[in-house]
Amino acid sequence: MKKFLIAIAVVVFAASCGNKQEVEKLKAENQKLSELVSVKDTTLNNIFMSLSEVEENLEAVKQKQNIISVTTKQGELSRDVKDRIKDDIAQINELLEQNKRTIANLQGTAKKLKAANIKIDGLEKMIEQLTKQNGEKDAEIASLKEQLTKLNFQLAELNSRVDTLTTHKKALEENVTARTNELNTAYFIIGSQKELEQKGIINRSGGFIGIGRTATVNSNVNLDAFTKVDIRNFEGVEIGHKNVKILSTHPSDSYTLKVDSKNFCSGIEITNSKKFWQSSKFLVITYRK
Repeated sequence: MKKFLIAIAVVVFAASCGNKQEVEKLKAENQKLSELVSVKDTTLNNIFMSLSEVEENLEAVKQKQNIISVTTKQGELSRDVKDRIKDDIAQINELLEQNKRTIANLQGTAKKLKAANIKIDGLEKMIEQLTKQNGEKDAEIASLKEQLTKLNFQLAELNSRVDTLTTHKKALEENVTARTNELNTAYFIIGSQKELEQKGIINRSGGFIGIGRTATVNSNVNLDAFTKVDIRNFEGVEIGHKNVKILSTHPSDSYTLKVDSKNFCSGIEITNSKKFWQSSKFLVITYRK
């Protein structure tokens, strides 16, 4: 009897272990299926987004094409109108080129899906149709360009894409940024009268060389002696000396010298930046030891 009970226990234990392994196997398969479904869903979403993007680009090209056609029928074109047409053509070129890249990616995806035995009804037909539409629109734009050359447009200009315009725009923006930074650049220096004389910043009478009521810098002044600052975020500087004097020209109501009862100046606080720097972009601070 005892042996019989032991045999039953062994069978139950084995069955339990077998069920556990089967459950784990089913869980793993379920996880794998979930991942495949997720990948398939993501792929489908990307495909339909790409198809939609191509269609939207074609619609945008059509609209710009119609505008150009109407505009060119209005007689002699002004320079501004011609520039707008060139910009529109450049954008059309970029949209059509973008479509070609998107369609090529779609074709590659379709091949991979086919190799994996995943079929999406009508996908290849949709890609084929969009390829045809994009090609037809490309031919129409080529014809439009030929018509524009008869209105004294240069073909090389018409074949440029929006990236050329973007490069030009970026260069202009960089120039504006550089100019803005230059206009917001100022310099300051702190030193005793002797130190400033040795550096050629002030003359022996204490006057400021080439820097003061005008923002012109004397060619003999070494800018390396100054600390360069951006006036948009420069609010003042610590000084830490007695008998401090501002030699450069700045409205007295645009700054505050922090001086205690013992004539010790801890620093300067600029209270009105625009006003402070309007006469000079150089701040020269001296002190007597």
